[in-house]
Amino acid sequence: MLQSMSYLLLIGICTLGLTTTSAQVLASQAHSKGTPSVNLVMSDEYLITHAIGKSKAGGKQAEDVIAFQNKAWEINKKEYNELRKLAFLNPDIIASSDFHKRFADYFNTLLVTPEYLKIKNQTLDYMNESLKEWNLNLERSTAIISRYSGFSDIGKFKVYITHPALGNGRFHREAGNVISFGAWPTFKNYFTVYIWHEMIHSFMKSDDKSHAANQLLTDNELRAQLNKEAFEPLQGHKELIPLMKRNLKKWEKYKTNPTNLNDFVGQMTP
Repeated sequence: MLQSMSYLLLIGICTLGLTTTSAQVLASQAHSKGTPSVNLVMSDEYLITHAIGKSKAGGKQAEDVIAFQNKAWEINKKEYNELRKLAFLNPDIIASSDFHKRFADYFNTLLVTPEYLKIKNQTLDYMNESLKEWNLNLERSTAIISRYSGFSDIGKFKVYITHPALGNGRFHREAGNVISFGAWPTFKNYFTVYIWHEMIHSFMKSDDKSHAANQLLTDNELRAQLNKEAFEPLQGHKELIPLMKRNLKKWEKYKTNPTNLNDFVGQMTP
């Protein structure tokens, strides 16, 4: 496995044994009681499978992802199509030794291609910078989230990092406290805001009102306070913006005496 010594400067590295490859894990620094524990994971199997499964890449380094996708297709079209069908499984399954065994020859061929090594190193650089941002913001962001959400014990999360040109962000509810993420920032402290967004999903239902409340808290309140910028224009999924706008006054009122974010959901106008 390629490993840059720069990853040893601020954080420890450990490996998770797979059949012939490994996953690199960066753990968040220890902070005060009540802050969440986050492990960022770069699994070769998951990075490869997710890159093959995503049909579009955009922004910086997109051409490198596309070059890898083309190489993977050229090497074995049948295996490529099989991985595409499985790309959105629970990341723990894709990163497992059993999954590796199923596609061992294909994975082992791809792992040593220049195209893969390039996007892997780019992903590792992104992971390292993301964790620096997370650690820098952890105390303050936890205080903001705790105050307005009422969620005092956030717990421990595993975050599988994917290439940022692929625009990935998902809470894998079926897997427990597992998140997959990789996206180029469109504002300051983007990684911090959206990892909190995914973590808050674990405390809420999967309906539009809950999602909109989450966005008011993380995409907007947290962003605005961390960056010392205006609350509006609203950030978040476009289809939820109207619902958020209808509840802005209620959000401002809720903030004067916050209890629990799920209580706020019950007060929202549909």
